[in-house]
Amino acid sequence: MTLDSHCSTTGAKRLAGVGVAGCKHTTRDFILGLKRNGFLIDHCLTISPEMAHAAQVAGYYDLRPWLEQECIPHTVATKYTLKTDQDRQQLLALQLRLLLVIG
Repeated sequence: MTLDSHCSTTGAKRLAGVGVAGCKHTTRDFILGLKRNGFLIDHCLTISPEMAHAAQVAGYYDLRPWLEQECIPHTVATKYTLKTDQDRQQLLALQLRLLLVIG
């Protein structure tokens, strides 16, 4: 994802190699808290509403529209357990040094 003209990173420090995984309001709140303190994550891993329903995820929040609005690169997992070859390959390709699981 490239940064659109409405995407501003002024004054914020990118946390190189740091990603967040989650699918709840707490995930969004955590990312916003980092941003308020001057830090931006490299990537967010989340799930689709359909996957949340199938996995019976309590308190699910579709982060995708908000992530796009905030210009945060993100990946949608193909399986909730992240145990598919495709999910593993996508995660490895991100070359994250740290993945924080928040909600």
